[in-house]
Amino acid sequence: MNTPRMLPPRGQIRAGGQCPICGHETFQDYRERQYEYCVSCRAKARTRLTYLVLEKLGLLSPGAKVLHFAPEPGLRQRLYEIFGEGYIVADYDPKKLDGFNAGGKEIVDLCSPPGHLTNSTFDLLLHSHVLEHLPCNWALAFMEIHKALKPNGVHVFSVPMSAEWSRDDVDPGLSDEERTARFGRPGHYRKFGRQDFRNEAQKLNHLLGTQMIDAKKFIPKELQYAAHTSGNVFALTPRQPVGYMPDAVHIK
Repeated sequence: MNTPRMLPPRGQIRAGGQCPICGHETFQDYRERQYEYCVSCRAKARTRLTYLVLEKLGLLSPGAKVLHFAPEPGLRQRLYEIFGEGYIVADYDPKKLDGFNAGGKEIVDLCSPPGHLTNSTFDLLLHSHVLEHLPCNWALAFMEIHKALKPNGVHVFSVPMSAEWSRDDVDPGLSDEERTARFGRPGHYRKFGRQDFRNEAQKLNHLLGTQMIDAKKFIPKELQYAAHTSGNVFALTPRQPVGYMPDAVHIK
């Protein structure tokens, strides 16, 4: 007798790939996004891409000191397993840091005056879909937290990207309905657009002495294997790359 094939629960799809964080092979769709969540560790597609970037750049070696803003499910536990006491998590809301392991926890308002982080402390900075939530100048906040990196440190981040031009509005009087209509969520203050993000990247590279790498351009095979179908991840590295990186993937 043939054993009947076990299918994933309704709404879950076996994608023929593997989550790079936990090794699971079943993913769940979310709204219009296929294979968005790993059903085991709950890592989103962009979170799995972030892990692949860290792996590809050789940034998953124990002993490094890491600062992770708004740490997401799946990735935060794995990074703690790798970095132990060197893994520091941070958020504006202390309640969001409850219930999981970390070497330390920081309450950080990224729109606060300069000096809330110690300079030249970390080997790696991480944040995903944080900048669109800041009710202040995101570029200034970005450059401020970048100071916390050591001279050879790497800054890995992700932002929601539209096909349009970037636009923002930090007016506190804007209603939740208006913010949702303009930026997609009530807690969003901006949209980043593909039309001009390259210009913003060039400015950051000039001011910070870095080079920005578009992750999707240097790990295409791994993307498919990790069932990645949405999102983006960028890495700011020192002018001299951490490892081999073709010129084509740099945003100059």
